[in-house]
Amino acid sequence: MNKFVSKSRSAMRILAPAAALVALTACQHQMSGGADDIYMPQMHYEVHPIEVAKGTVKLKVPTRSARLTTKEQNAIRSFAHQANETDASKIHIRRPAGGMVGNSVAAKVAQLLQAEGISQHRIKHSSYKGGARAPVLMSFTRKFAVTSQCGDWSENLSETSSNQNYKDFGCSGQHNLAAMVANPEDFETPRTSTSASSARRNEVFKKYIGGQDTTAAKASQAQAQASEVAQ
Repeated sequence: MNKFVSKSRSAMRILAPAAALVALTACQHQMSGGADDIYMPQMHYEVHPIEVAKGTVKLKVPTRSARLTTKEQNAIRSFAHQANETDASKIHIRRPAGGMVGNSVAAKVAQLLQAEGISQHRIKHSSYKGGARAPVLMSFTRKFAVTSQCGDWSENLSETSSNQNYKDFGCSGQHNLAAMVANPEDFETPRTSTSASSARRNEVFKKYIGGQDTTAAKASQAQAQASEVAQ
């Protein structure tokens, strides 16, 4: 019996270092990473990021008549405003080579653009192969804010055991933000802060030193009580 116990104890002494080595190896294997190191986007602005891409704004002006209609003039003015807002360096006017009416319309288009504040050196004239009824083509390049397409309802929204956002979560908000931004380049390079108003700053300092209220005065319409609005 003593020999059996002695042999068992000897075997345990031999196996103990091996078991510790196996446990340490398993621990290192679990801590070495793998799938847990892969970051999965969770926030809506990560799943549906807003990107800036270049695109072309186009407008076709009919050449049925040498005179521009009121509707056509308004469309050209709107086109010019977009070009000014996006600081387009070149506005292309392409007239059809197959008719004299196109030349007249292209000249009037250029005059209207200049009247809307677009300098002459920004307007580039050219021609293309087209018949007498072909339109005058206007275009300029600008940057657009775009994001992924919405409408992915492939998941069952009633299944919430994982406590994760559904695939389409926040997509509409990202689309609205991309559509409303005045200058898409702000997503790439934010604008620098403008200088503070020294006159307003001095006025606030004077009131602060004198112990007065430094907040701006509210308009009389903004001072209405909630009960008055409800009435």
